[in-house]
Amino acid sequence: MVIAIGYGETNGVSHKTKPIEELCSVNGDMPDWFRCGMEAVQLAPTAINQQKFRFELNGNSVKAIAGSGFYTKVDLGIAKYHFEIGAGKDG
Repeated sequence: MVIAIGYGETNGVSHKTKPIEELCSVNGDMPDWFRCGMEAVQLAPTAINQQKFRFELNGNSVKAIAGSGFYTKVDLGIAKYHFEIGAGKDG
């Protein structure tokens, strides 16, 4: 794997993202910390911009599930990291 870090000459282009409701399922109301985590997940880069993962909230337990295809487990790891950053230490 190779990741390029730095600044380009332009700000890049926006990519389509799936709605939070397609990326997760929640039993009951969605807590703020979970929504913040999922908003960060929406911005997480994926191998081919398909967001083939799902997060499930049951009580205070979060489960992350990889979809099928190339690099989906790598994408899930990136999404999990973004979720942790977005949810914060209290989440």
